[in-house]
Amino acid sequence: MKYNQRASLAVMAALGLWWGVLSVEAGEPAAEGWYRDSYAPLWRENPYEKVDAMLSHYAPEVLTHMAEGGFRRDLREPWLQAPMAAWQAEGWVGSELIALKTTLINPNTATFLATWRDNYSSGLQEVTCGWYVAGRDDGAWQFTVYADTPCP
Repeated sequence: MKYNQRASLAVMAALGLWWGVLSVEAGEPAAEGWYRDSYAPLWRENPYEKVDAMLSHYAPEVLTHMAEGGFRRDLREPWLQAPMAAWQAEGWVGSELIALKTTLINPNTATFLATWRDNYSSGLQEVTCGWYVAGRDDGAWQFTVYADTPCP
């Protein structure tokens, strides 16, 4: 009896390890790491100097779901460049990612609920949240959808 229990536990452990490896290779940890390690650092200091690097994280067209209703499709360049200039004029100096919830929809699609602390030259800080959808195209993650969202 003990042999069968040990064999069952060994099989279950092997399956769990296999599933964990599969999840890491194609799933949530890879998507979350891309967001945390590649995208979020671009916003920390002088983000308006890193627009080209930010744009590489977005698909050529971005669909925005508007808080007031409806949605808008924009090419990534004007979608990011216009607000970036306005934010800089307001004294915004950068943003820190303070929370991130990643949900894997399938191996090539993930959503991110991000909470940011926006910092201004005046010392003012503001907490904002956004919801993103990203898909993998040729192995690279890219944002395709965005929506402002109330912070949890």
